Amino acid sequence: MENIGHPIAKSKGIIYPSLCSPTGEKYEGENIHKFAEKYGLQYQNLHKVLIGKRKSHLGWTLWT
Repeated sequence: MENIGHPIAKSKGIIYPSLCSPTGEKYEGENIHKFAEKYGLQYQNLHKVLIGKRKSHLGWTLWT
């Protein structure tokens, strides 16, 4: 599992839901910006997946 989310979110007690990669692996954690950059994702679209405004982004979905 790899970290996603934002350090400020952690300090405020915000916990992001886990993500499922296109290959079925589970990712969770604290730094959405770095995560999106590492995997070639757009932060804005990834954030929309995390808050439920979008079903998926380039195959990444919420972990269920």
